[in-house]
Amino acid sequence: MMSREIQAIASNTAQVPPTVRLLGTLVKAVVAAIVISLALASVLLVHIGHAQDETAAEASERQYSGLIRLLSRQLGSHVRDYTHWDESVERLAASYDAEWWDKNAGAFAVDSFGLSFSLAVDGSDRPRLATTPSGRRTDLPVELLTPSLRTLLAEARLRPASATGAEAVATGIVEFEGGLHLAGAVLFLPESEEVTNPDPQALLIYARSLPDDIFVEVAGIMGSPDLRRLDAAPGRGTFVPLVLADGSSAGVVAWTPPSPGRSMTADVLPLVSAAFLFVAALVAFFAYRARRLALALHADERARQELAARNQSILDTVGEGIFGIDQHGMTVFVNPAALAAIGYEVGEFVGRDPHPLICCKLPDCSRNSAEDCPVRQVLADGQARSAADEVFVRKDGSSFPVEFVVTPVKQDAHVTGAVVVFRDITGRRQTEEEIRYRANYDALTGLPNRNLLVERLSQELKLSRRENATVGLLFLDLDHFKEVNDTLGHEAGDLLLRQAATRMHDSIRETDTVGRLGGDEFVILLPHLNDAGAAALIADKVIAALGTRFDLDGHDAWVGASIGIVVFPGDGEDASELLRNADLAMYKAKEAGRNTYRFYKSSMTEYVLARRGLEMDLRRAVENGEFVLHYQPIVDLRDRRTVHLEALVRWRHPQRGLLTPGDFIPLAEETGLIAEIGEWVLHESCRQLAQWRAMGKTIDVAINVSGRQVPRDLPPEMIASALAAHGLPSSALMIEITETVLFNDSPPVRGWLNAVRELGIRLLIDDFGTGYSSLSYLKHFSLEALKIDKSFIDGLLDNKADQALVRAILAMAKGLGLPVVAEGVETEAQMEWLYAHGCEYAQGYLFARPVEAAELDIPVSR
Repeated sequence: MMSREIQAIASNTAQVPPTVRLLGTLVKAVVAAIVISLALASVLLVHIGHAQDETAAEASERQYSGLIRLLSRQLGSHVRDYTHWDESVERLAASYDAEWWDKNAGAFAVDSFGLSFSLAVDGSDRPRLATTPSGRRTDLPVELLTPSLRTLLAEARLRPASATGAEAVATGIVEFEGGLHLAGAVLFLPESEEVTNPDPQALLIYARSLPDDIFVEVAGIMGSPDLRRLDAAPGRGTFVPLVLADGSSAGVVAWTPPSPGRSMTADVLPLVSAAFLFVAALVAFFAYRARRLALALHADERARQELAARNQSILDTVGEGIFGIDQHGMTVFVNPAALAAIGYEVGEFVGRDPHPLICCKLPDCSRNSAEDCPVRQVLADGQARSAADEVFVRKDGSSFPVEFVVTPVKQDAHVTGAVVVFRDITGRRQTEEEIRYRANYDALTGLPNRNLLVERLSQELKLSRRENATVGLLFLDLDHFKEVNDTLGHEAGDLLLRQAATRMHDSIRETDTVGRLGGDEFVILLPHLNDAGAAALIADKVIAALGTRFDLDGHDAWVGASIGIVVFPGDGEDASELLRNADLAMYKAKEAGRNTYRFYKSSMTEYVLARRGLEMDLRRAVENGEFVLHYQPIVDLRDRRTVHLEALVRWRHPQRGLLTPGDFIPLAEETGLIAEIGEWVLHESCRQLAQWRAMGKTIDVAINVSGRQVPRDLPPEMIASALAAHGLPSSALMIEITETVLFNDSPPVRGWLNAVRELGIRLLIDDFGTGYSSLSYLKHFSLEALKIDKSFIDGLLDNKADQALVRAILAMAKGLGLPVVAEGVETEAQMEWLYAHGCEYAQGYLFARPVEAAELDIPVSR
């Protein structure tokens, strides 16, 4: 159709006025010019797109190289921190201390910095210590050092001793145990002249895995998820050779770079084709197509705007701050992330020199000169710069730490500008500070923990040796803290620990240090003491401060403090020995009645070793079943008839023979083994009761329950389960508790007492009169009987005070309607006095000694 219309126009040319023919000629010329222009534009568009793709690939390579250099610098900074340290020289280069290694340059560094391995090598290239994520290794073959690793070590040894910063560290790619790693090696260098390095050629190497760590991080930053290592250069995409430290090839790193030109060509070429068709149609339908031409031009403009908007959208959505400058140092563009970080508006930042505005600053907040500004340096020499230890200043004057990369923009080898990509690393710095804080301070109390405390103690010991000064150490354990935890709960216990920490801190000098070792154990470091008496005065102040009432969210609690004191010099040579000896002295303070202090004596070591031996025997006794129950009758004084039995636990010690509860129950309570022993007593008593009942012998048994078992270690559900397992009624079992259990009127204890009573189990108060005897709590609980402690019965006949106390207990019990059992009755005279004064029941050697179940003569019930 188009060709016929052209022919018709040509055949009628003679009839067309000259003006129209001129117009037609002009139209044809214009159309031809447009067609040619469109064709040239298509060719140019393809060329520009290809050039943009090449530029993007080059920028991608530069970004990769810059990131590798940045990560190498970070790795070098970590390893340099540990080698330029006196303690590191003493513990590694001098002695290769494995325990210190784990806590510092080994496992701690591997976990903290995400290392693939940490390796210490002596001056003869013999690997001494190595740590990988799987653990520490000490028996290391020399073959572990690959050629590339040896080359890196040799390069590190060539660095001058005066080198600082990155110049002191040799970094490169090495092979290690079959994998590729980015490694940094540096010589050990003492901080002070007092410390001598016995092996100046010893090195420390830190490394991060290339495929598992470095490439993953770089790929994430570059937005190239297909970044990978290949053995040979790929046919397509961008690649960078991987060269080991010894110069050998390790393949290439390849990835697919961004292709903005290809995307742009794909978007615009359809528009060019549409324009060509539009121009062809214009020949036949000039007037109509003129309108369409305007529409097409409008559509083309809109497409260009959309393309520009898409490009700007990409820049706007990047999380890092980005701004570009021209060759004169003036800002030409900036993205929203950068504006949000520095607090400027677009008009305030674009078109101005960024240096006076955001002003790169060093960590000590001193200003960089314009000549030292990394952005200006890139414009001057065309070399990319990166930094991770500077700060930027916001418009309001506040500052924030940044890491940034400045990449030059070049055209024909000339620098035409630069692009700055920066990231606010405030969060990371805070995380690092938090990690350092958690490593040295107790999370609950905010006090120094064992790590920091031992470090400060070691420093004070060094100072003491130089200045011939005296250092004191208090090892403190809170008395009765476990009862608070068991009765009021762990939240109350935590609150008590915080309040105790405050009181201790307020009781010491400004130069002293309070630290928490864990649990309810604290240590107070006392430097520059005049004499040992000064330590005792501080111990008295601390004991007094901790001896007053604690308000735990409405609950009152009282604790004390048992303190062991050591003094340097004299009681130990190092921090570990001083802490150990102070711990021994603290246990002596507990044995002396608690809430007091004791100075360390060398004789304490033998005693504690014996006590710990007994603790180990007790743990084995629980495992080996070395306990046995003896039973002692409780008799009715009116007819000497046995009314029930009391089960008493004994320990058949393999060497010491049969031990009574007084020999081991306090230790069991202190170590927590009382829970397992108490559970065994419950089940064994129920088993024996069931056996007697099967034989037709009906008798009830009372078991003793320690205050440490209530309420957590002997829950009512456990008691009910034991009775049900042996088919016993709840009335067959009685439980003897001490007054301290009732006096601890906490919700958990009240709940336990009520639950036990609801099961139908009878409760007796054992050793009545030795604790907090009071009518106020006896009236709140339904009790079966009171048992008068043996200590009152022993002096009953010749001690008027004991007689008065026993009369008062009998009168009180009678008023409450409670039967009374007298414990430890050994003579007829004692029994007669008790019976004459209204006591109904008794137990003791006068009637029967505690014996095993087989030795009891229990009549068959009728």
